[in-house]
Order: sequence, then structure tokens, then C-alpha cells
Amino acid sequence: VLIEVLGDECALTEVYTYTLTDGCGNVSEDYVLELSFVDDEAPALQEALESLELFCVSEIPTFDEAALLENVTDNCGTVTAVASDEFEGGECNGPDCVLIRTITMVDNCGNTSSAEQIMVISEPPTVPELPTGFSPNNDSFNDVYQVRNAGPDLGIPPCDWLENTTFTVFDRWGSMVFLSNDISESWDGTNLNGRPLPVGTYFVVFEANGLTYRQTVDLRR
Repeated sequence: VLIEVLGDECALTEVYTYTLTDGCGNVSEDYVLELSFVDDEAPALQEALESLELFCVSEIPTFDEAALLENVTDNCGTVTAVASDEFEGGECNGPDCVLIRTITMVDNCGNTSSAEQIMVISEPPTVPELPTGFSPNNDSFNDVYQVRNAGPDLGIPPCDWLENTTFTVFDRWGSMVFLSNDISESWDGTNLNGRPLPVGTYFVVFEANGLTYRQTVDLRR
């Protein structure tokens, strides 16, 4: 007969009493039996965390505790999880980085375990694209000349705007008609004084990270 339960789900003791009776009806004295249960099993992942390959730091996913816990088993049934991120070497300074996400899980009995998820960030090489023509005639189509693939809002990666850039335009006689060190700035077909330039061929020189890119450009109206 169960007569007493001590403790809780983490450390439980059940106390039983029992007697023995033989075929002649003789009954023994009462015996006491104590059964102890201790939950010392830490939370465990059902499946290992998948390594990720990303292009940009901005693509690193935020930690989703609810989604992770769907992949966790534990005797106690109540588990919490927190994550901490750290780049190899302390920070991500180059196009290629490795992020280690350490996830710590603890149940309500204090049992703790951890798991790691590796994320490799490999930014593709940057090759700016210089268009061969544009038509600044205010028809809302191809009205400005913009260096492409030089920033996150201009097509494919890079993940961030290129730094240390110079965007220069010359006319056929070698006179500079446009200059900008802001790669997000576009050329609208005017000269340095803001006056519209005539139809013709112009020469774009774009410098970024020590490399120079050149392109002839057809300006039409």
C-alpha cells in the first residue's frame, strides 16, 4: 500500500508498506519499502542542429526558442533555451566568417545541456556592373545612370555598400562632367553645373577597393 509520497518530480520518494500471508493464513509483520526517483537527465535534441551557409551577416537568423524546443526531449517536460552568438576570432571583418551559435537548454529540475550551430558566411565577390547606356528624358524609364551590384539596394550582393569609391564621367574630349564619391548617387545626364548634356558617347570610370572599371556610355534622349 502506498502510504506517502515525498519530494517532487525532480527527486521523488514513494513509501509503501506491505505484509506477507502464507497459505495457512499466517501474516507477517509490516514491511516498509521506499522507492526513490531522481531526474538527472538533461534536455536532449532529437536531431542535430543544421549548419547554415549564408551570403551576408544580415541573413543570420534570429534565435527561435519555440522552434528549437519542438526538437527537444526531456523527462521534466518544461525546458527553456537561450542562445549566444560568437564569431571565430571575435568579430567578422572580412567577406568570409564563421559564426558559432551556442544554445543552452535547462529543464525545471536544473539539468543543463548545450548544443552548437555553425553558420558560415561567404560573401560572393563583388563585380560592379556598368551599364552601356541610358536616356534621361524623364519618362521614368532608365532616366539615370547607376553603377549596379555595388550595394545592397542595387541588385545582387555585396551585402553592404562598397567603400572608398569614385564615380567619374568624362565627355569625348576628356573633360570631366560628373564626379561622386557616394556610390549610391546616380548620374542624371547633367554636367557639374547641373546643365543637361548633349546626346553622345561618354566614358565612365568607377574605382572601388583599389580596382578600376571603365565603360563607354551612350546617352540618348
